[in-house]
Amino acid sequence: LTSLRWVWWMFLWLRFLVVFLRPRLRVVPGHPDGVGGLAFLSKVQKSFAPVFMALAATVSGRLANELLYEGAPLDAVKIPAAVVLVLAALVMFGPMLLFIPQMSAARSREISAYDQLGQRLVDDFDARWVHGDASQEDFLGAPHASTLTDFTAVYDSLSKMRPIPVYLPYFVGAMVMVALPFFPLILTELSLSELAKRMLKMLL
Repeated sequence: LTSLRWVWWMFLWLRFLVVFLRPRLRVVPGHPDGVGGLAFLSKVQKSFAPVFMALAATVSGRLANELLYEGAPLDAVKIPAAVVLVLAALVMFGPMLLFIPQMSAARSREISAYDQLGQRLVDDFDARWVHGDASQEDFLGAPHASTLTDFTAVYDSLSKMRPIPVYLPYFVGAMVMVALPFFPLILTELSLSELAKRMLKMLL
């Protein structure tokens, strides 16, 4: 019953996201979060991670029984764990794919507008300071260079905008949470000290 309730809540949220929220969202391509100012959507999607963590714990418990009492190898964990992780990623962050057309169009429009503005700024800068008669003393106190530098920083932020509103820290945090129940299974074949040594070798 609880599982069905969560499925129903996910369906309601997805419908709200697609039907109500998506047409009303304003994409800001130059936003510092790198996803058009929509990083908050990933934070909301991350809130479903405990549901899949519970699913992972159930699967992990069954796998632990197979490892400890039925002699199954540790490799038997890989496929079920991968299925749970992929399912969690698709359900939690798959709906973000619906925003790709909207975000790509907004990014293209902004880049086109910024290209034109940038060309005017560069032309004005060249005409005044490179090919003009302005002195070095005038240049040191002029705001043109600072304006061009600020514009370049904004344009760089705009050009790096990803077309899908998945904020990486939230995505990684959610997937680590879902994967946590599978980590103890490793200790059925490796001691904690051996696991630590292997992890150190991987890092070094």
